[in-house]
Amino acid sequence: MAKTKEVPPTTDKKRTTVTFPPDLYDSLASHSTPMNDMVVEAVRHWIDAGRLAGDNHVAKRVRDLWKAIVEAEDFKNPYQKLAVNWRAQRVVQQIEGIRSVRRLNLEAFSAEVYLMRVIEELMSDLKEGDVYCTVTNVPFWRGTSNERQGVNNADLFLRAQEAAVGRGMQLKRVFLILSDDNTELVKGEMKRQRCFQKRLEQIPNARAETGFYHVNHLGRDSAITEYGHFGLVRKESNGNECMVIQPIYQGEQIRNLEIIFSEGSGFQDHDTRKYINQFEGTWENKQNLKELPPEFEPE
Repeated sequence: MAKTKEVPPTTDKKRTTVTFPPDLYDSLASHSTPMNDMVVEAVRHWIDAGRLAGDNHVAKRVRDLWKAIVEAEDFKNPYQKLAVNWRAQRVVQQIEGIRSVRRLNLEAFSAEVYLMRVIEELMSDLKEGDVYCTVTNVPFWRGTSNERQGVNNADLFLRAQEAAVGRGMQLKRVFLILSDDNTELVKGEMKRQRCFQKRLEQIPNARAETGFYHVNHLGRDSAITEYGHFGLVRKESNGNECMVIQPIYQGEQIRNLEIIFSEGSGFQDHDTRKYINQFEGTWENKQNLKELPPEFEPE
């Protein structure tokens, strides 16, 4: 049997640069499954490392500032640190782009797509011990129909949630079905959500449920006022800290996105407690997706 030739460790101090196409992560994520999500996540961090790499004094100073901010003791709520890290990373990437390639790319998505992208990015760090609860509506989801890499934005959003559920995050979602909803759009969205729920059944010990609440006496504006449209993440134990992500409407259009962090327990903080109570009240009235009224049953 031929002896394997040992290769001595390299002593080359030269830096090797690997360049990825900018759409690689989105392309991989669009085909993500629970089996390869770790690979996708590793590539995402590799790409980020490439963007932030640099031994010039500007890159070093920005990275030092980022580290100092994230490690500061001012952020008692763990979701504050998560959001600070997300925003700081984005700023560092933009500064490095301005310095190294003289380019600044700013997102110009629709409000619905931007909201999904924000939650998608924040969700990449959620895992066991985190609970994501949301009250939502069909018009919002159908307003995200433009595509990334040939895949619907809402489908990519669900893939991110599927990965988080695979890491142990609990998911609880309620769709408000309203009196002025388009029946065909409701059918299409309920079909997608059922397919999503079926995929989650393949994840061992998954804790996820999507239901609906048929609010047939209210239109969209009144329903949002009474039941809300928001997502909230809270810790199951420890300090029960909470983060609320809420779109702010002007008429039927989303104009702002507000993220609220609890001071201490989300159940005790005045600003977040009302959202938790609002969600729990809606959750108590929800029905299983298998119990859709005949007029909304997907064909």
